[in-house]
Amino acid sequence: ENWQHPSGRAVTRDDLMMTLANLESIHIRTIYDNRMASVGLSDISMDTTTKDFTLQENPRDVEEC
Repeated sequence: ENWQHPSGRAVTRDDLMMTLANLESIHIRTIYDNRMASVGLSDISMDTTTKDFTLQENPRDVEEC
């Protein structure tokens, strides 16, 4: 609900899914500042699957677009 196109129009779910298609990495930029005591980033994960997935049930939270 907080994502917007450069034009200011709200991003739809379809817009976001098309953007995320074939995503291989996410790069996070930060700026070091001497006033910072510490900075942390944790519990980050990226789930993937293949068309050859062999479990009988569908993988959780994975869509085919």
